[in-house]
Amino acid sequence: MEFPFILLQNPSRDHDRSFEEMKTGPTIAYLSNQLAEIGLHLDDVPVIDICSLFSDYDLARMGEDERNRAVEDSYNMVEETLTILQPRIIVVCQCATKYGNKNFSRGMLGPAANNLA
Repeated sequence: MEFPFILLQNPSRDHDRSFEEMKTGPTIAYLSNQLAEIGLHLDDVPVIDICSLFSDYDLARMGEDERNRAVEDSYNMVEETLTILQPRIIVVCQCATKYGNKNFSRGMLGPAANNLA
């Protein structure tokens, strides 16, 4: 619980890839480098995708209402997980997600109403 807990937003568009493949992407590669600077390895820290249940392909097949509910459910699941685990340090890597930022488009995920966002 003393290590940083990393919360990512959609670190990979393809959730069927192995973690080894995902680690080669720009977000996780960047985090690996940052962790190395403080003496940690990516395998040392918990990493959670904030919308881990759905790939871009899954979200694209949904209607807007269904997609919004799915994203909110994902945020709620992560929020519940954090409440249970109560990590001391959380590093969040995501784009703007809060409702009210109408000029910002996040592609498939859209803005979220959840307080965690």
